[in-house]
Amino acid sequence: MIRRYRWKILLSSLLILLAPALSVFFLLFPGIGPDLTADRLLSVFWLSAVMLALHLLAVCFCLRDPKNRDQHPAVLDIIFWICPLTSVSVWATIYQAASGRFDDGPFFTFLAVGLIFVVLGNYMPKISPNQTLGIRVPWTLWDEENWSATHRLGGRIWVICGCLILAGCFLPGGAVMYLMAPATLAAAFIPIAYSYLFYRRKKKRGEPVRDPSKTVVSGSGRQTSAKISVAAAVLIMAFVIASLFTGDLHFSYGEESFTVHSAYWPDLNVRYDEIESMDYRSVDSPGTRTNGFGSMRLLMGDFKNREFGSYLRYSYTGGGPCIVLRVGGEIIVVGGKDEADTRAVYEELSGRTGGT
Repeated sequence: MIRRYRWKILLSSLLILLAPALSVFFLLFPGIGPDLTADRLLSVFWLSAVMLALHLLAVCFCLRDPKNRDQHPAVLDIIFWICPLTSVSVWATIYQAASGRFDDGPFFTFLAVGLIFVVLGNYMPKISPNQTLGIRVPWTLWDEENWSATHRLGGRIWVICGCLILAGCFLPGGAVMYLMAPATLAAAFIPIAYSYLFYRRKKKRGEPVRDPSKTVVSGSGRQTSAKISVAAAVLIMAFVIASLFTGDLHFSYGEESFTVHSAYWPDLNVRYDEIESMDYRSVDSPGTRTNGFGSMRLLMGDFKNREFGSYLRYSYTGGGPCIVLRVGGEIIVVGGKDEADTRAVYEELSGRTGGT
């Protein structure tokens, strides 16, 4: 099958490589495109490398599975194009943020995520039993009937979760940030729980739950595939939860500058002699993140609000105390874990800058 789809594999891989190629072009001809920073250029290259590796692995595994020979064509198209389109979309977001013409990065990012959920949910019931695609847990791999029922329900759940994310994009107060995690967890675990309950009901009725003639994957292959699927699901969910609820900011002070060491985002270094003014605020209004990292715990990257316009932020969530720095005509907002921590940072900076 790989030989049969070789041109599609080549074209989709080239689409992933389009992002770093355009980045190099803009670097060589800075007057044409935006002035991408080193951090953003590095992000583009790493993203493309990871996406290309995931793309080739996914395509290879899917096409080498003999059960995918009769798979629905639209399902295979999703495998071919989801990584390339994701790569190009993220690069476009970085490009627009760097050019200063893109103030709604989070809106469009979450909008794309919601649409992906809806599209995948619509095609999920069309996935025929195989060893590489779909909800591959022991109970679906043991029983073709369980597979069909689980993917029908899973498709509905994914569409509902996608619609919730899309609705959150248009609700005030950053509602989508609070809907994203529950929707993702629901889409991941509700179909798995349903599959297990389906298995238990059949077993209770005395019906066969491991019919060899209808088993999706036979022998040791079934057990290995199921273990890999469960392990992958657990690792992905653990990564999502850790990203949303963990991470800290640490401040270190040198002779000429201070550094904000951050989890999940590049560190921030500011020279004392470049600080033009410094203001302690008891309350904070972050506004909208246009590029960077945001979770239930940390806010880092490029933001925009009514008071400052576009500015840079490294703080915790919650809208507590913060320190507003004017550095080289730009605004940088930093904040500690709590009021005491933020006050300690302010006093330390005041002592080193002479109370700027």
